[in-house]
Amino acid sequence: MLDLLNQVGCIIEKYNSNTSKQFNIFEVAGIDTRETIICRIIAELLDPLGQHGQKSKFLKIFLESCLEYKQFSEAEIDDAIVSLEFPVDNSRRIDIVIQVGCSFIPIEVKINADDLPSQCFDYCKFARKKDSAAKIVYLSVDIHAPPPISRRGCDEEYLEDKDILNISFGDHIINWIQQCIALTEKSELMPLRVVLIQFLAAIQNFTKEKYIMAETFELLYKSERNMRSAVKIAISAEECKKEMIRKFYEAVEENLGSEVRLKKRLTKGNGDYKSLEPVQPLASCINYFVKHIDNCNLDIGLRIEIYDDLCVGFGLVENGLFIQLGDRKDSDEIMSLFCRRYRVSPWYISYDLVFYGEDKDKTINFRSCNDNYFKLFSEDTFSEIVKATVKKTKSMLDTLRLL
Repeated sequence: MLDLLNQVGCIIEKYNSNTSKQFNIFEVAGIDTRETIICRIIAELLDPLGQHGQKSKFLKIFLESCLEYKQFSEAEIDDAIVSLEFPVDNSRRIDIVIQVGCSFIPIEVKINADDLPSQCFDYCKFARKKDSAAKIVYLSVDIHAPPPISRRGCDEEYLEDKDILNISFGDHIINWIQQCIALTEKSELMPLRVVLIQFLAAIQNFTKEKYIMAETFELLYKSERNMRSAVKIAISAEECKKEMIRKFYEAVEENLGSEVRLKKRLTKGNGDYKSLEPVQPLASCINYFVKHIDNCNLDIGLRIEIYDDLCVGFGLVENGLFIQLGDRKDSDEIMSLFCRRYRVSPWYISYDLVFYGEDKDKTINFRSCNDNYFKLFSEDTFSEIVKATVKKTKSMLDTLRLL
């Protein structure tokens, strides 16, 4: 089992060492994995008339290195037309289309979105009306063919492998951008070079997980021993998560109690972690009674909850139980009592996520196990995340505006 952990650790380290940890504008803006934005950037770089000012240089590299199309003349590439969201017969839109020479090249991009029924079949069929030799270019994170649901037509026709050209962000696009960067060494092209380097880093970051999973899968599939060890590790990891949640809540309680005077705990029937056995990894919380409002006979409760992301909020309490806001007829009046600077939901009058780290939008997600989740297992950062949770709780208590 230890040997398996070491091998998986080496796989993770290999990909992490190849990705940038520096400031990246694409990640900060939250657009690093948004297909529409990624398509727009790729299309702009491919367009000979694009604002990059490099004419058809980037397109030529893409055609030759990614698609292995070398039959076009310089003049044909210079005159190429690159389109975004090209409309097809049934109101669908192809992500990117390149029209060069007599060729019509449809490119379907898949990062997070699922394939739609007959999607690639319809796109290829449409492209064949303009170019009898057209293939659908299927660009995915890791190189794979479109699923059967996308390849099957309405009359049980099927898109064959020979009609599809599969390329990937992890191999083809990364290699293409690296070649584009190599063309921007002149000082006057430095702004473009910086953007390309940032775009490259963003793609490397969102593709690494797929490759880590693929190599790990291959490793586990090699032997019965590896698979047995993996199952035991997965069970142990889930138990560690439960224990970490318990440890985290206890630390928050201790730190909160020393800084904020809160009244009685609300445990029974509220999902409080102390009343759950075993602790539920993604459905547990700490609940406190905060205040009673006489003029509307209302109790307000504070909840610190792990439900995917870690959050802090206020909810309505009746007979010691949290209830949904919609259960009361005077919900609008209740909402007017609260500071509206935070988020609202059916179970929260007011709530906010707990953030940690230099990236202000970085939550602590216990479902996806993001970077901040793993930082809980480091003693120093564990204490810092506990303090961030207590700070968020105090901030919300301070700004709560009750009549």
